[in-house]
Amino acid sequence: KAYLEGYRVAGKTATAQKVEPGKHGYSSSKVISSFIGYAPAENPQILALVILDEPGGPVHFGGVIAAPVVGNIFKDALRYLGVKPYYEPEITAKMTGEEVAVPNIQNLTTDEAITILRRNQLGYRMIGSGGYVFDQVPKPGAVINRNSKVILYFTPEAEYQFKGENIQLVLPNFQGLSLRKVNEILAEMGLKLTAKGTGVAVEQKPAPGTVIERGSIVDVTFAPKVDNLP
Repeated sequence: KAYLEGYRVAGKTATAQKVEPGKHGYSSSKVISSFIGYAPAENPQILALVILDEPGGPVHFGGVIAAPVVGNIFKDALRYLGVKPYYEPEITAKMTGEEVAVPNIQNLTTDEAITILRRNQLGYRMIGSGGYVFDQVPKPGAVINRNSKVILYFTPEAEYQFKGENIQLVLPNFQGLSLRKVNEILAEMGLKLTAKGTGVAVEQKPAPGTVIERGSIVDVTFAPKVDNLP
């Protein structure tokens, strides 16, 4: 979401639940979303950190709401600093003719992705459902003919179903993931974790694929990882 045409941006997102004052646990609705990034990635000229304390709206992912702010900062700052955008020579040559470099639309909303594709005179085909683009084919930077189609893939973890004012989410499969990783995913989804045991996830309730409301509790059982013996 911090994508900036002509520049490579590097960064890290974060979404953390806030501690409930006077309680033993974390809030299911109060989070801190952030993104730290620098650009250009190959020769950094600027660094920015954006922290959003208890952001409003239905989506609280740092990569969705904080990263675009950093991207906008970089857009103006890099111009002010005189850092020129860079394209591979062959891409620059192709972009002036009937071919175009495929833009990076990963992690963008459906509407944002379609707008960028149309601006570049490209069509699209959507596979799966959800609010955000998980992957794309061809990959960013590939040179294709104008009016060609870019395939958009959606991830179940990012699939939001709006019903009234409640937000429902599709629960992913945590099998084999560490307690820390499971907690990170649930925190970003606005869900609470009740953990039993240590190691990697071996069982979860509700089951993967279940549609649950934001703020719900997910029970996950962990056990020591057992390597396959020869």
